[in-house]
Amino acid sequence: MLGNSKRGGAVASDRINCFKTMAVVGVLIAVGGMSFQWNSFDPESRVKFDFVGKVNAAEPDAPSISSKAYIGSDAIRLLRQMGKYLGAADEFSFRAEITDDVVLSNAQKIQFGGISNIEVRRPNKLHVRYSGDERQTQIFYDGKTFTIFGTKNLVYTKTDVPPTIDAAVDKIFELYDITVPVADLVYKDPFSVLIENVETGYLVGRTLIRGKPTFHLAFTQKEIDWQIWIEDGPQPLPRKILYSYKNETGFPQYTAVLYDWNFQPRLSESFADFHPPSGSDEIKFLKQ
Repeated sequence: MLGNSKRGGAVASDRINCFKTMAVVGVLIAVGGMSFQWNSFDPESRVKFDFVGKVNAAEPDAPSISSKAYIGSDAIRLLRQMGKYLGAADEFSFRAEITDDVVLSNAQKIQFGGISNIEVRRPNKLHVRYSGDERQTQIFYDGKTFTIFGTKNLVYTKTDVPPTIDAAVDKIFELYDITVPVADLVYKDPFSVLIENVETGYLVGRTLIRGKPTFHLAFTQKEIDWQIWIEDGPQPLPRKILYSYKNETGFPQYTAVLYDWNFQPRLSESFADFHPPSGSDEIKFLKQ
């Protein structure tokens, strides 16, 4: 997650019980007839949907979904469409405006915020810069080493990881319970991972996010409820994600508004390399 080592994927809590569930993008067959006419846009409109117990088995990339799950077919198609678009990109960058709730011991809820810049080159380069109310950090992954750097206190920690983004993110969470900022969006094929533990999901309706017309989808899992807003049009980009942690005290929420998407970012060859600045200190990763 952006600036939080515990929460941060659509399924970060559920991954404690079923690890491979932290993603929001994957693969899709193009949605036929799903584009609405926005000249008749009504913010209060609701779209009818039909529930399905599983993805169409005729699709070769269809993941296995519990027969007890009730997921709207429109929600599945829209999520797949977004996944196909992001999954096809070799490299991209975007920004995220983050708000994150922290619940104090007296049950008071405090909201913190920040901005994250994410740069990805598949299959093995990742760089994240986060500047927020609580911390300023960077993440570097160069295909071999995963490094977290505190830019304010000049402290960094690093560990060896597998040679792909997917495997590296998985190892970091599995060993250290650390989630990568917006990890939901950097997996190469995460749709099947995302949908695996979903219990219900449906198309809520339509709304505008930063002036962009979007489809509003809502999903539930055992420990979290989450929502995503996907742009309607030739670029089905995720424009907002919201996670509600219903099993945590105070029901904290995490929200990311996504913008400045760039699929030709012209990243340098060394953009994901970490070089310790003068005066910085290394500390060890601590396993959970």
